Amino acid sequence: MPSPARTAHVPAAEPRLRVAGAVTPSRDERAFLPAALAVLETPPNPLGRRLLLAIVLTAFAALAWASIGEVDIVAVASGKMVSHTRTVVIQPFETGSIEAVLVRDGQAVAAGDALVELDKTAARAERDRAANDGIAAQLDELRFTAFLDGATTAPFETVATASEQERARAQAQLSAQNAAVAGQLAAIAAEREQRVADRLSPQLTEVKLRQTLPLVDQRAEIKRASAAMGNSSIPAKLESQQLAIETRAELDITLSKILALDAAIRGLDQKRTTTIADARLNAMNERAKAVDRARAASEALVKATRRLDLLTLRAPIAGTVQQVHPTNVGNVVTPAQQLLSIVPSSNGIEVEAVLENRDVGFVVVGQPVELKIDAYPFTRYGLMRGTVTAVDRDAEASPVDAKVVNGSQRTADATDYVEASERLRYTVRIALTTDGFEVDGRPAVLLPGMAVKAEVITGRRKIIDYLLSPLREVAHDAMRER
Repeated sequence: MPSPARTAHVPAAEPRLRVAGAVTPSRDERAFLPAALAVLETPPNPLGRRLLLAIVLTAFAALAWASIGEVDIVAVASGKMVSHTRTVVIQPFETGSIEAVLVRDGQAVAAGDALVELDKTAARAERDRAANDGIAAQLDELRFTAFLDGATTAPFETVATASEQERARAQAQLSAQNAAVAGQLAAIAAEREQRVADRLSPQLTEVKLRQTLPLVDQRAEIKRASAAMGNSSIPAKLESQQLAIETRAELDITLSKILALDAAIRGLDQKRTTTIADARLNAMNERAKAVDRARAASEALVKATRRLDLLTLRAPIAGTVQQVHPTNVGNVVTPAQQLLSIVPSSNGIEVEAVLENRDVGFVVVGQPVELKIDAYPFTRYGLMRGTVTAVDRDAEASPVDAKVVNGSQRTADATDYVEASERLRYTVRIALTTDGFEVDGRPAVLLPGMAVKAEVITGRRKIIDYLLSPLREVAHDAMRER
């Protein structure tokens, strides 16, 4: 314990002045000083100054980083992976009954493979009828062409689909047609020969009368002269005059018969010409009808063949069969009824996402995209990259669920009860620019239908602008009144 004399030697309340260049007491010396002096002699702790300096430097560094650094401006679109060739739904073309189902769920098929067979009885009969009509029309066309050409045979063998029986029947019809016309012409020729023969007798009579008439006239003149001289009687004179008159009358009758027979012969010649013309005209009309029937039959055959082909539902693309609806043989299907679907195989994957209306103005083709696949957490497996390839030019309306008012659900049309609106959205298509990634050492499987979150990078923005944006908005909207 210090002595009273030493303690009283240094007054406790007397202030001390540090002399320049004086030595600062050590830590052990300060431990024996009074509390007030210990505080005065103890140097300040540098931790506070250092902390303050660190805060100031950090603030300046953050401000500099915010002024220089940039962040991505992204437009988020939710969607899914789709194949370049979309899933194909197989539907029947017309009503029919199922004859056979040739595939099952999960079966791989190639393009053109048969999937479902429908009953073809009616379609097959229609096709056969159209084919037979076409064959008959072609044979008729050849037959009438040969008739017009004056031929006795036609090249029926050029109709390859015709049977030998059908060709023989067509040849028989051509022969019968030629025989019918030849018979008519023969009858006309026989009648004409008869008329010519009938004309021969009046013609000979005409010659005889023309030779006799001068003699009769001469005799009548002699009788008249003799009677005038009194050498002949009056009755003899009259008799000679009567003979002359009768001879002239008989000549006129003979000439009229000859004229009638000539007219009949000319009529028969005209009849022959008319018969030939009518036969040719009828043949030309029938040939034109045959050409029309052949054309109509050809079109009907194409239609019937197409219908018959459509009754066999085939795979339009290569892929995997799925969603085969329960179908049994004999079941009746209707047009556009979904029977099954085919998911394309290895035709490439792309992303189809839905973009909000507010973002569509900033998204253009060629912008980079970061893709987050729900099936593979990006924090573990990373992101995929892509590029915008197309943006729809028009929006699709997606109805928003209406609110329930007074226990009943209303639609957007009931504006007096319901707050409802339509959400306009745009479809954007994104092509993958990366080959994928690995999952547990093996390539990741990317399938159509996987949910994807696409972040389209529409630009870059300084961080300070991003931080000051709320303040600018508040400052812009402040001091206003509605």
